[in-house]
Amino acid sequence: MGPGLMSDISSMASRPEPQLLFPPSPMLEPMREMTEEPADISTAQYASAMQQQSFNFYQRTKVLLEASATGELVFDDMLPARTRVVAAQAFYHLLTLATQRKLKVHQEAPYEAITVMGVEEEEERETMEEL
Repeated sequence: MGPGLMSDISSMASRPEPQLLFPPSPMLEPMREMTEEPADISTAQYASAMQQQSFNFYQRTKVLLEASATGELVFDDMLPARTRVVAAQAFYHLLTLATQRKLKVHQEAPYEAITVMGVEEEEERETMEEL
């Protein structure tokens, strides 16, 4: 062993820890007991903001559906901007509303247009009673 190797090893102890490129996922942390309280205020604020954005998206979609001659919309035509962030957010809200059965969506095949349709008020009332 040359003196260079030993000096390299001893200097490693004094070096700061490198930053992790991929920090541990919160999903890998041990489960904590679930409570009524959110984990922190930012979680509650985030959830509230997402809920408000979904509501705004739903209201805007209802107006567009009412103005549509066919009662249907093509998802791509609903987006005011063509950025990936806006598209991802709108798609998230669309899937959330479809899961809640507030809107119907249909896609013939992967990468085809996504058709958005309204739900009749009667059907929406029944869905709300189920939830």
